[in-house]
Amino acid sequence: MKPKFLITAAILILFYPCFGQTGENYFQNGYNKLLSGKMEQALEYANMALEDDPENAEGYVLRGIIKKRTGYFESAISDFDRALLINNTFKEAYFFRGVAKGSSGKNKEGIDDLNKLIELYKSEGLSPSKLAYYNRGLLKLNLYDYAGALEDFNKAIEIDPTHVGSYVNRGVAQTSMGDHKSSIASYDKAVDLEKNSALIYFNRGNAKGRYGDLEGAIEDYRKAIEINPFYAKAYRYKGVSYYHLRNYESAISAFDKASELDQDDSGIYLPYKGEKTIIESDLYLYRGKARMQLNDFKGAFDDFNKIIDIDKNNPYGYFYVGVMKLLDDIEINGNNIFNLEEGCYLLNKAINLGIGKKEEEFAKGIINNLCK
Repeated sequence: MKPKFLITAAILILFYPCFGQTGENYFQNGYNKLLSGKMEQALEYANMALEDDPENAEGYVLRGIIKKRTGYFESAISDFDRALLINNTFKEAYFFRGVAKGSSGKNKEGIDDLNKLIELYKSEGLSPSKLAYYNRGLLKLNLYDYAGALEDFNKAIEIDPTHVGSYVNRGVAQTSMGDHKSSIASYDKAVDLEKNSALIYFNRGNAKGRYGDLEGAIEDYRKAIEINPFYAKAYRYKGVSYYHLRNYESAISAFDKASELDQDDSGIYLPYKGEKTIIESDLYLYRGKARMQLNDFKGAFDDFNKIIDIDKNNPYGYFYVGVMKLLDDIEINGNNIFNLEEGCYLLNKAINLGIGKKEEEFAKGIINNLCK
């Protein structure tokens, strides 16, 4: 899944139209409609402006921005291409084409455009804008070039020390590089500048958790939930933090709330390379394990089976259901669930699907002793 970022650059049109009077009116109307979010009308005016003057680069950039905003990335890129054929030093065309290429997954090509933009600024003795560095940093994050992204976010901050997005994404890069202490400091600065962002508190909570400050992480998740009571991911991560603190009742309570909420909030959190986000199936995994600790075997059994229902390729559901079926002292609804054949089958399936090393060794030990 292509990562989505917490804060994206605002649309800034820094050029002035060079149409005739009629075309200029169309352009201005399209621009105003764009700013007011009326994309269909904005596109109509941009088309009329280009009909008036088909060789006007500004018109193609305006139309490209509108198309990008409505998700037509390839068509937007074509408009930016046309603008650059007309004027190959048009900075805004390079900027928006680079951003559009990133949105369409062409991160390296997008970086090339932003590199060209920065070169143009410097060749004219001008300082590149913070957005040039910021957006290039975002594309580098997409490519897991954390060191390069960190450098770009630092440059954006040098230009504008109040740019919240650069602090937030600098924190992402720092955490990805294992520098959790610096990451927390970046999020601290972002919180100072923007105190009402649930996303910033959520990310800072993640950094604190990785730094070992689980209590601090829980407090940040609490603040995120206070701002956005429907933030399912914050409840999930709060539950995991409570689980690792062995506060199983609080963990279960957080997981219960997360399961009640809409799970479709993907994209709020940028996963780091090699790391799996706490998704819906993990909610049931951790809640099931917490319930096991509290001897709620029926609840745990239901949760582990729910993992299998959600994701047939998740080995952990099979692993824990298999383990429970090999325990001869567990009764659910008055029935002993011991089943040697099923338990052995499920453990072998978990191993074949790629269970963790510790769980694999445990499963193989059981299989060698019981499953003959």
